[in-house]
Amino acid sequence: MKAWMTKLRRVASFVRRFFVEVSNKGFKIAATNTLFYTASKLRQFVDADDKVCSQSKVNVQEFVFEEMRKDPVAESQVRTICFYLPQFHPIPENDLWWGEGFTEWTNVVRARPLFTGHQQPRLPGSLGFYDLRLVETMKSQASLAKRYGVSGFCFHHYWFMGRRLLERPVEQFLVTPDIDIGFCLCWANETWTRRWDGNDRHVLIAQNYSRQDEIVFIEHLKSFFRDRRYMRVNGRPLVVVYNPGDLSDSHRMLSTWRQACESEFGGLYVVKALTHWSSSRLQGFDSCVQFPPHCHHGHMIQKDGTDQSFNGVLCSYPEMAKGYCRELKAGKSIIPCVSPGWDNTPRLRERAVIYADATPNAFAEWFRTAKSHALAKTDPSKGLVFVNAWNEWAEGAFLEPDAVHGYAYLNRIGSVLDGHG
Repeated sequence: MKAWMTKLRRVASFVRRFFVEVSNKGFKIAATNTLFYTASKLRQFVDADDKVCSQSKVNVQEFVFEEMRKDPVAESQVRTICFYLPQFHPIPENDLWWGEGFTEWTNVVRARPLFTGHQQPRLPGSLGFYDLRLVETMKSQASLAKRYGVSGFCFHHYWFMGRRLLERPVEQFLVTPDIDIGFCLCWANETWTRRWDGNDRHVLIAQNYSRQDEIVFIEHLKSFFRDRRYMRVNGRPLVVVYNPGDLSDSHRMLSTWRQACESEFGGLYVVKALTHWSSSRLQGFDSCVQFPPHCHHGHMIQKDGTDQSFNGVLCSYPEMAKGYCRELKAGKSIIPCVSPGWDNTPRLRERAVIYADATPNAFAEWFRTAKSHALAKTDPSKGLVFVNAWNEWAEGAFLEPDAVHGYAYLNRIGSVLDGHG
């Protein structure tokens, strides 16, 4: 175990040094000259040694690595939209708050297993430890997503009374028309704190609201709505609000937004995410979307070899999937959302929320139910299915290929959309 963790610390050191070096040199770097740590490169630092693994809590379970499918997914009636995290490049604020060169990868490589069979750290596969300042990275992501039938990315968008954070990837997307995939925005309207360090009360940047800012913000969003790739519902731009419960008067804000967009875009289609136990009542929104694992009563489980320091929450992924499927089958008029997993050990360590026993096949069954529900709907959101997420690596929720499963989760997406899975 000690040897394994020593090697992982070496990986963490290399990743941090890479992003610091890139930051210091500026952004004018060619993809061919940039160091990417792919699965094969990582083997120089992390030996998949059977002896080491058998003595640790890593790789106790058997996993099957899957290669990329040969043929692209055929066109589908389902529009699959993946939530997309842009925190894979350094920004001055994160340098100040979390240390120079910080990105999501910093947390990912620090994770360690907390029970027997706990698959941590989850390391990237063919896309490597990418940097979203490189347009080639985003082109590769878009090409891979489209190959598997994903219709678009829903970028988390951070706006704090005119101040933006992590905006570079979506701005880069906007000015690069040959990134050939649809997109929309999710306003991630939530205060940032030092929660990862266990200090929720230490505010890094507060989310505040005003009537004037409602107007300024919607004018800002119009530049995205004008892009031909921006996703629409019944001709109206699609916007998701992550934390609707934080709004004091959603009816008024949405009325302001729609009025501002009526003449140019024919209005808006605004969806409330069901987060933080928010109500499924529309409250002025056009629809609601599930957001696993939010609003779910976890089925608690126990695991052998659980670390004595663990004081987080350990639940069953298969039971979570069944719970969200039951919600859909109950006839609620909500947009389905599925998740390939959830394990925020990289961020919260021993305080993590973990949904254990996630498998590609369990995910496929969940996605199949979501697809059926989406196609059976009769409202304007018919055919929409969200995925949480494309690349939430530090929360164990990603479709991108990893070093253990390879393309398994994307392969399940493709099979279900093709009607074979």
